Amino acid sequence: MREAPFVCLFCGTKQGLFRHVEHPIPESMGNDDTILPKGFVCDGCNQYFGSKLEQQIMASPPFNVERVAAAVKTKNRKYAKYESRGASFFSTGFWDHAIFSFDPDQFNAILDGAKGYLFMESPRDYATLLARFLIKVGLELLVLAETEDPYSTKYDKARSYCRYGNSAVSWQVAYGTYPKREDLVVAKHCDEIGPLETRQIYEYSIGCTQEEDRVIFFAFINHCFACNLSNPTIGKYLEQFNKMNKFEMRLVKRLE
Repeated sequence: MREAPFVCLFCGTKQGLFRHVEHPIPESMGNDDTILPKGFVCDGCNQYFGSKLEQQIMASPPFNVERVAAAVKTKNRKYAKYESRGASFFSTGFWDHAIFSFDPDQFNAILDGAKGYLFMESPRDYATLLARFLIKVGLELLVLAETEDPYSTKYDKARSYCRYGNSAVSWQVAYGTYPKREDLVVAKHCDEIGPLETRQIYEYSIGCTQEEDRVIFFAFINHCFACNLSNPTIGKYLEQFNKMNKFEMRLVKRLE
């Protein structure tokens, strides 16, 4: 672990408070052991990302429903729940077992017009929200890398976009899904209760393209995202990824 410089990775302050450890991946996504010690992210940025960015991501698809279905607990150690427009979705504490509750009108609409599907609304300009979140995660994970300097000036545009936003910039995000959810099973064993499975909740990697751009790949359950940390475009990475993998990723459209 590199020595903490007590310079904020995002706003650059040296005078701010550094009283909190930082979770690159939110605790509400199941992360309880990957952390940055005090001295990398100031309290102001820590609080901003938690309340203004991560809360919106947690409340947006696919994260809002998948956290319930996978029985992932919140930061307060409670099971996540989803509520919107007469529909509620509660965790039972078991993977892929959940309780639905609907008011009569919503229930009839799902059975008739939606043919049994429940559609979740995304927030305004969802692609921008995803990009800022992935950049935040990626830059903080670079702190854990021994060969890369997350404070390098080549990440200045990304860190500014992540922390402050810029409606004039269209930072690209790619999205795809694993073909089979059963691929998430990483181990099986039995005890006195019966068969038990260990499943992957999230994974990440930071790769380097032929153009020497750094790209974060982040998967939550079977939903996969990718974002370039060096510049706003990700086309070259997508070409490489789609040639080498069994499933494709595509750009998330920016909605105004």
